[in-house]
Amino acid sequence: MTEDKPQRKTSARNPREVSLLLGARQQQQPMASLGKQATYESALLAAGSTLDLVDAVAAGRLQNSFAIVRPPGHHAMESEFCSYCLVNSVALAARHALNTHRLSRTLVVDWDVHHGQATQQA
Repeated sequence: MTEDKPQRKTSARNPREVSLLLGARQQQQPMASLGKQATYESALLAAGSTLDLVDAVAAGRLQNSFAIVRPPGHHAMESEFCSYCLVNSVALAARHALNTHRLSRTLVVDWDVHHGQATQQA
């Protein structure tokens, strides 16, 4: 009896595309500070997934969406990581909705027990 490996869920966007959206300052942070390159790539896939959801809602393929992604990112600043938050996927998705799909506003609900300073900054 052989065990099947679980299928890896991915974004339609590749991690490099998402990293380009972050800007050069965050990309230049040393990957050694993260512990593992795979963690950063997972954060890029999580952010790409939120962008995919924005595109699907904007195109009318979905009526609404809710992204449950790991690792979290709501404390990642625009140009620096913050603890375990590497990529602020929520802020990136909101900016994508405003800039790419020309929405006039977005609503971000940060349901947490402390202030999401990075999402507010972005």
